[in-house]
Amino acid sequence: MHLQKLITLFLSSAISLLVFSFLSAPKADAFSVNFKDETLAVTADNVALQTILLELVAQGITVKIDPAINPPVSANIAQQPIEQALKSLLKSTSYSLLWESTLPHSYTPSLRLAEIQIFKTGGKERMQTLQPQKKETITKTADGIFYVKGEILVYIPSENILAELQKILKEYNATLIETNELHGLVRIRL
Repeated sequence: MHLQKLITLFLSSAISLLVFSFLSAPKADAFSVNFKDETLAVTADNVALQTILLELVAQGITVKIDPAINPPVSANIAQQPIEQALKSLLKSTSYSLLWESTLPHSYTPSLRLAEIQIFKTGGKERMQTLQPQKKETITKTADGIFYVKGEILVYIPSENILAELQKILKEYNATLIETNELHGLVRIRL
C-alpha cells in the first residue's frame, strides 16, 4: 500500500510538472481545421500550408503537392463550401481539385472531393502524395526542457512497481505506450 501511495505521489508530481511545462511553454500559433459535409473552416496564424493540408489527408482526401510549396498561411475562414475555402487558402499556388461521384442511400448522386493537386505552373511532375507524419513533435521550453506533448518518460527500477503503475494509470486514464525493461524506462501517454 505504501508503494501505491509513493507511485501516486510521483505521478501527481510528474503530471503537475508536465502541466506547468505546457503552461510555461511559448504559446503555439492559433490553428484549427473543421471539415464536414464538404464544407471547410480554417483558423490559422502563420501555420505551414502542408500542416493544414494534413488535416484534410486525415479526413480521407488525397493531397499531392510539390514538396517545395509550403508557405506560412494566416486565415480565418468560416465554414463554407470546400472549393471556396481552398480557393482562399491556395490563392498563391496553382492547383487542381478532383471530384468523385457518390451515390448515397437516396440514390441521388453527389460530388465528393477526392484529391487536391498543388504545383508550380509547369511542374506537376514534382508533386508527391502528402503523407501524415508518424513522429511526435518534441518541443523545448524556454528553460531548455524537452518534452513530447501529452507524454511522460518514467524510470521504473523493477517489474513489481510496473504492475502497480499500470493499475494507477487506469485511474488517471493514461496509457502505457512502451517499456524498456533493460533500462527500466516507461513511456506514458496522458
